[in-house]
Amino acid sequence: MIRISQASRQVFNHKAPVWLTREVSLQIPPGQIVGLVGPNGAGKTTLMRLIAGLDALTTGEITIDGQSVQSSSLLLGYLNEQAGLYHRLTVLENLHYQATLYHLPAEIISSRIEDIASVLNIKPLLNKQAGKLSRGETMSTLLARTLIHQPKYLLLDEPTNGLDLSAVIHLRKFLKELAKKQHGILMSSHAMYELEKLADYLVIIHQGKVLAQGTTSEICMLTQTNNLETAFAKLVYQMTEID
Repeated sequence: MIRISQASRQVFNHKAPVWLTREVSLQIPPGQIVGLVGPNGAGKTTLMRLIAGLDALTTGEITIDGQSVQSSSLLLGYLNEQAGLYHRLTVLENLHYQATLYHLPAEIISSRIEDIASVLNIKPLLNKQAGKLSRGETMSTLLARTLIHQPKYLLLDEPTNGLDLSAVIHLRKFLKELAKKQHGILMSSHAMYELEKLADYLVIIHQGKVLAQGTTSEICMLTQTNNLETAFAKLVYQMTEID
């Protein structure tokens, strides 16, 4: 289980302190999809970077199956659109290179790539240069790269960006299958209807703080609303009605 306890990160902007996350506490257990919801700048990406060990905590603690984040890199797969592909390499070459970074045995790399490409329906892209991929193809390839070492936990930062409806439906089915196999998944998205369908548990974050967490019905009960979008608007923007 990923345990996040009172996780805070402070940076200095023009010498003034700014809290990117503030005393965030939540858990991502194996077999569960946790949806992270918040407006731009809410702290979603910062939180994922903290879990991945890419940024340092100012205060608080994060453990992954009881270990520190520094010693748990093989347990994690982090999808972030900002961490792009090598444009001059083909999709196959990008995936092969990623596999070597995780020290996968040479004799299993080809079969691992074949399996992931088949599941994600990107086999026709394997010999295509990454720089010539569409946005949706790029996101699918980034997801394949994230999965190459079969991580137990996935951190997916806006994974549906650029995907058409068919790809989104395929991804939704795929993530549900991973959860059934006891993978823990933390997924952020602006598409609340998507998280409402997919996530077992939701966390609403704003200005670095968790405003509410629970199932959709629990959050709606807390906010006395009848859907996630209205609950979100009430918590984040203090709006009580949405046309």
